[in-house]
Amino acid sequence: MNCPFCSETIIRDQQVYTKGCWRVFYNFKPVLKGHVLIVSKRHVELCKDLNADEQASLVGQIIDVQRMLTRAYGATGFCVVMQDGVSAGQSVNHLHVHIVPRVDGDMHKGEFYQSLLVDSTRRHPISAEEMQERVKELQVVVHM
Repeated sequence: MNCPFCSETIIRDQQVYTKGCWRVFYNFKPVLKGHVLIVSKRHVELCKDLNADEQASLVGQIIDVQRMLTRAYGATGFCVVMQDGVSAGQSVNHLHVHIVPRVDGDMHKGEFYQSLLVDSTRRHPISAEEMQERVKELQVVVHM
């Protein structure tokens, strides 16, 4: 299996924390600062493939991540996006949820979805140094 979310390199370099059935990764092509992914530890492609424990814990994990991003970046809102299947725009065949912290005026109306859904191949990856910095700043606030 050649899944980036199962890769030891991605886990080592991009993982902010892990809890229960989930890993939280910093997105290497963030739409906005703080854009993270909640990724199932077990390799599953679609939401319907989640087991009962994974289903029951997903919303709690989303809330935990929102709290972390609020502490780290002062977020006043969030975009929570799951592209469930290739026809929905899923680019990695491993279940993941995008959590993007938002504040008023950070992007023009409609620009966010264009950037996330349509322009994902045109977004530029952040450097290894910036990735390390972003992961560390989130790790500081994880358990506050």
